[in-house]
Amino acid sequence: MRLWKMKNLSSATLASAIYVAAIGCKVPNARQPPPNAHLTTATKGGASSVSQVCPAGMVEVVTGDIPIVAEDDYSAVQQIVSVRGFCIDVVEVSIEEYLRCVKSGVCTPADETVEIHAGMISEAEQTAWSSFCNRDIPQRVEHPVNCVSWFQAVAFCNAQGKRLPTELEWEYAARGGDGRLYPWGNQHSQTGVANLCGDECVSALREKGLLLQSVYKGNDAAAATSPGGAFKRDVSPFGVFDMGGNVMEWTADSYRRSVLDPASTGDSGYRMLRGGSWYSSYPLAGIVARRNFEPPNHRSSDVGFRCATERRWVEPGQ
Repeated sequence: MRLWKMKNLSSATLASAIYVAAIGCKVPNARQPPPNAHLTTATKGGASSVSQVCPAGMVEVVTGDIPIVAEDDYSAVQQIVSVRGFCIDVVEVSIEEYLRCVKSGVCTPADETVEIHAGMISEAEQTAWSSFCNRDIPQRVEHPVNCVSWFQAVAFCNAQGKRLPTELEWEYAARGGDGRLYPWGNQHSQTGVANLCGDECVSALREKGLLLQSVYKGNDAAAATSPGGAFKRDVSPFGVFDMGGNVMEWTADSYRRSVLDPASTGDSGYRMLRGGSWYSSYPLAGIVARRNFEPPNHRSSDVGFRCATERRWVEPGQ
């Protein structure tokens, strides 16, 4: 739904990115998370037995450096940035999790309809896209919640004592520090690697009167969203799933021209989204350095979120 915002990659840029994907980036191997990534022994105040812990369902993203690439040339490293360690959800927030928050009275229900810029789509198209909202589909309780605004995402994370990840945190959790293009490495998206738009997606959309091209030829068995973590190869060096596909994700940040720009002190009127989605069909879909933005009240069937939080120090026996 945000194809109108895509930068038109030049043939030289596209060729360069594909070349990088083919030969691999000349950077060190990614640091792999420890086997028990949710529990990392550390030292605080001389007590080596004290541990840093991530809540259940989250994984630790250790402190490290990330090479930030140019948005018009994914092979060009602009700057190396250090990112402080944090915890992030292993998968996107599911319908089941979100419904618990709604039942508690803290969260407002996910919507049954999409909310896209006025005039961007017709009423018929809005109805068609809304049919992919997961809210009232019982068999999709393990799928990511979608058709939620940035405000709803913030409210859910806050209710859990968490927050939305920043853009930089999100990208680091997806790419690690080795300069890879995709969560899984440097190989371009192929059928079954991530939940992007394949032949099955094109067919499902055509039935609704919607036209979209597939990013690859083949059926990935997910016409729309899929359960969190179902695509086992769409996993980052830290063990985070579905950052290349399934749904795009809200981040905490207001719009800024570059992820390297200082965080805005004002409200730009837009919030940043990261990741690919089940109907991503543009060239090089799944590249995690790609950025997007929408108004905070935007709701779409390909937009969801996951939460982040700080690591906690825990004494033995707690």
